[in-house]
Amino acid sequence: MADSDPQEGNKVHKLESKKAPVLLSKTVRSEESDTLGGIASLSLKEEVQDVQELVEEAWDKKGGKPSRWFLLSLYVLVGVVTVAGVWAIVLLSQQAEMSVAAPREKEAMSYAEKQALRLEVIQSYLAASTVAEKALYVRDAARVLPLMEAYYSKYPMQPESLSGQVIESPVMGKEGVMWRVKVREGEAEALSYIYVESSDDGSALVDWETDVIYQPSDWGAFTDERSTKPHTFRAFVQAAQLDGFHGFEFSEYNKYRCFKVTLPGSDDYLWAYTEIGSALDAQLVNVVSGGGRRSVNSKRKVPVILSLSYPEGALSPRCVHLTELLQIGWMK
Repeated sequence: MADSDPQEGNKVHKLESKKAPVLLSKTVRSEESDTLGGIASLSLKEEVQDVQELVEEAWDKKGGKPSRWFLLSLYVLVGVVTVAGVWAIVLLSQQAEMSVAAPREKEAMSYAEKQALRLEVIQSYLAASTVAEKALYVRDAARVLPLMEAYYSKYPMQPESLSGQVIESPVMGKEGVMWRVKVREGEAEALSYIYVESSDDGSALVDWETDVIYQPSDWGAFTDERSTKPHTFRAFVQAAQLDGFHGFEFSEYNKYRCFKVTLPGSDDYLWAYTEIGSALDAQLVNVVSGGGRRSVNSKRKVPVILSLSYPEGALSPRCVHLTELLQIGWMK
């Protein structure tokens, strides 16, 4: 029997902890997530090192191999620490990705920036030489394009440019604030201005119908034919009961109220009548008096869309029924 080395019984056998690398796919998209992942990995390494030191300490005390229960407990502990570390890295990576992906709110555009964009649109709108090109800069283009095509087939388009100083002021439209912009000099007031819709993102569109004062019906054909069917027009209306005309079919002063209806951009006009006391008459009185703030006989002209018709066998080319008030203002 060979003699044993006297020092062999005093050797301390240490377990060499195998540190299996944690394999994660590279999903981190920012320096922030890399930093957070590094912190979690460092924490995991420190905890595994602590476990290794506990094992070494237990081995030193026993002076030999640890028990199977101790090894099982050790493996469970290492597994829990590893899973916890991996889970921490995943959570931190997801949090970093979410913070990177979160959209930033856009800064609101200034008045000067929106004004500059409005001016660009106005210049392009005026300079357009074709219907298709002009339609790019108009409101409600799908509805308006057929009207534009019919209009310019009768009145050929003439490219324009801004003349004089651009003056604009805000006005209330049907769906919010519009900008009333003076773009022409030497024209009647109704033809000097255009209305521009400006959005929060700076986009702008011109109201074409009010620019050309588009007429749904032909004024000349209506008066020539003295049509008894209602025809719709954009026009100015004003009170004329005191100094208007009562004659022919509308000679009864106390039965009919007289209004003067003028074609925009023209001196042509018609005398239009409502029956005093009717709902339509009350509407017109309210319009010309500004809701009762002015005299019913005020000479203020109000832009409206209305319908007119001639009486059967009309005796005068200027005397018509005011059949309907469709809206105040010319913008749809």
